Amino acid sequence: MNKLILTALAIAGLGLTGSAASAGSSPALTMKPVHGISFDVGSKRAVSYFQNDSGLCNLTLMVTEAMNGDEEPSDTAARFEVKIDAGKTARFDTAEGKSLEFACTADAQAMSVKAVDKVADGALPAN
Repeated sequence: MNKLILTALAIAGLGLTGSAASAGSSPALTMKPVHGISFDVGSKRAVSYFQNDSGLCNLTLMVTEAMNGDEEPSDTAARFEVKIDAGKTARFDTAEGKSLEFACTADAQAMSVKAVDKVADGALPAN
C-alpha cells in the first residue's frame, strides 16, 4: 500500500523554477542523501533534503516567503518531516489544487520531487 501524506500548504500558485519548468510539465528534481535542493513554489521558497534512515527516506521540507532583492527575510516558515518507505511516494497539497510529489527510490539512495495535478478523492455528490 502506498503511503500518501496529504498536507495542505497555504501556497499561492505552484511553479517550480530553477532547474525545472512550469508546473504540470516540469521534470522532476533529484536529491541525493543530505544534499538539499531549493525551488520556488509560487510566491514561496522551498528547501528540501533527506537522509537514508534504515532503508527509509527521512524527508525534511521547509517553506517560507520568497524574498525579492533587499527584502527582509520572513520570520515565518513551515517545516515538515516525513519518513517515506523505499519505493513509495508522499504528496504535499497546495491550496490551488496542485501537489508536490516526493518519491523515494527503491534503495532509498535518491529522492525526486515534481509538481503534479491533484486528483479528486471521490465522486461529486449528485444534485
